Amino acid sequence: LFRVSIGDTREIRGKIVVMNHLTLIDIVILMAHLPDSTCVVKGAAARNPFLMAAVRSMFLVNSSDPHVLMTKAKKLLSSGVNLIVFPEGTRTPRDAPNRKIHRGAAWIALESGAEIFPMHLEVDPQVLGKNQKFWDVGDRIIRYNIEKRERIVPTGAATRTNAIELTEKMKEAIS
Repeated sequence: LFRVSIGDTREIRGKIVVMNHLTLIDIVILMAHLPDSTCVVKGAAARNPFLMAAVRSMFLVNSSDPHVLMTKAKKLLSSGVNLIVFPEGTRTPRDAPNRKIHRGAAWIALESGAEIFPMHLEVDPQVLGKNQKFWDVGDRIIRYNIEKRERIVPTGAATRTNAIELTEKMKEAIS
């Protein structure tokens, strides 16, 4: 059994949502609470024979051409679709000492002008994490708590310096 707490999400429309990535089903839970949302997924997921049909029809695939991704992302955001990005790029254990954060969400925010809504996920007990067996779910209710953090408004031009600064703000917000 699952119990999810996320709060009111009505104000989130046409925004970039960033969150730490702890479990295999983070995206399912987040999309269930954020209507009109899609997620940026790595290209490998679109080539997986078991996932490719669902991934290609429901998500924004991070292709090898960043201009294609940027064009599609801006179009989705301007039409009111939320774009969910896990800046860690992969599931990261909550106690990982150095969480690498990618700059893709920052670049999209700077190019599109879309606000960033950071969220922080806590899961108790930890399930479906990196290197964890899928059947290792414990014997109690799994609680997902998603905390909305202070929104981040991108400012300035789409430059490397601004992308680095914005990425650092996101890292602080989702940690």
